Amino acid sequence: MRCPYCDSQNTRVLHTRRNAEDKRTYRRNECNDCGEMFSTIEIYREEYLQAKHNQRKLNNIAEFLITGGK
Repeated sequence: MRCPYCDSQNTRVLHTRRNAEDKRTYRRNECNDCGEMFSTIEIYREEYLQAKHNQRKLNNIAEFLITGGK
């Protein structure tokens, strides 16, 4: 896992929590180089693809509204 603050790969997981309800895994990480802490969420591929599809639909609707349907 890369640190979003210093781009180092020298990180460690401090805490992991799994949510059976939505099948996500939450992790609290710490960078060993800069000391910053950050969180990550792991989701299933199907959920990611659905979110990506929904974002595309939202982008198309926004573009339609901005351009007036042209």
